[in-house]
Amino acid sequence: MTISYNHPPPEEGKKKKPKIVFVAGGLSTRLKPITENIPKCMVDINGKPFVLHQIEFFRDKGYADFVFCVAHLAEKVKEYFGDGSAFGVHIEYSQEPEELLVTSVSFKYAESLLSDPVIVFYADSITNMDFDPALAYHTEKGSDFTIIVRKITPEYLACKSSGIPDSLII
Repeated sequence: MTISYNHPPPEEGKKKKPKIVFVAGGLSTRLKPITENIPKCMVDINGKPFVLHQIEFFRDKGYADFVFCVAHLAEKVKEYFGDGSAFGVHIEYSQEPEELLVTSVSFKYAESLLSDPVIVFYADSITNMDFDPALAYHTEKGSDFTIIVRKITPEYLACKSSGIPDSLII
């Protein structure tokens, strides 16, 4: 299957948006056997890999540069996305050693590919958040880093009290 996107570069004089760093190196043990041979970010959701939904979301919001921090089954991610040009974006990879690392260390491996600011995002998460106000806040405050959290909703609590495991709550 060939997918082609033709997205123009940012408008002249418009500030380029920061890179999105996808943390995508985990073993995905809670989703086995589905993730036996594919990384969690590549699990099919409505006919395409989970993380492709997020790439398209960010791309459509003006983000064009991505870095994948990969380890476990990294070749599957690299083979599918390549340099990102088939999806109208630019993708680079930070390959972690075979032994899995905590997020902060995997991020350190990607350091040579990054400049300030960046958005670090788990490749197995989904969002429809507009990051522009958060980036503006971050810049206005001169922060070293900004963490975005989500308020727990009653729906989430209802799932928790019903005995549904965290790994099944989407």
